[in-house]
Amino acid sequence: MSTAADAAERQRWTVDELRRRRRRARLAMIPLGAGSVAAAVACRGTRLAVAGLPDRLLLVAGLAAAVAALVYSRAIWRCPACGGRLPVGAIGAAMCRRCGALFVDRPAPRAAMPADAQTLKEQALAAELAKCRGWYTLFLVNGMGMLAIGVVMALWLPPASLDPRQPLPPGTWFAHAFGDAGPGILVHSLSGAALLFGIGITAYAARCLTVRLRHQEYRLRRLLRLGPPQPGRTAAR
Repeated sequence: MSTAADAAERQRWTVDELRRRRRRARLAMIPLGAGSVAAAVACRGTRLAVAGLPDRLLLVAGLAAAVAALVYSRAIWRCPACGGRLPVGAIGAAMCRRCGALFVDRPAPRAAMPADAQTLKEQALAAELAKCRGWYTLFLVNGMGMLAIGVVMALWLPPASLDPRQPLPPGTWFAHAFGDAGPGILVHSLSGAALLFGIGITAYAARCLTVRLRHQEYRLRRLLRLGPPQPGRTAAR
């Protein structure tokens, strides 16, 4: 019983420690944003004397603050149990993919019982797979958006819509290389690149939503020492 109680105590400490690290990582975004804005203001050459600093010193100070905040946030964003790095963007991570530590709260004192621990693992697995499925769905939407942009550029922005009687500026690279055909070549190149990029992203997202998500579920089940998913009740669904 003491072993189960110790496991529950470690679980609570892991959740609390990750919550504290998440809070510090979010606070580190303040100097990151402030440093980026200061560096952008200095690069524009507006000659604004912020805190009495010239543009060059303001640029160096802004970049230093942004880099220091980024390094600090990445240094503390680790698993409290094993010290392994957590993936970028995993603010809502439900578990560590290196050691299997759970980042979800135990619902009650009875959670020290084996059945409740099994349920907790299943909930963490379902949350982790839902997060992955959300990212892959976002990739799919982006790929389909790029496909739509490529189709619109290819069909509704043909070279004929660009008035060839409007001469290109004589100093441009297109005027020297392609003459009046430059706009048409540019439109076809951009639409083809958008179509190819959209096809690649869509195919990658479709594979992730089918094959890769299923492999991730089986790998995480082995890590958490869970049994294979029951037919019709897989966490990936």
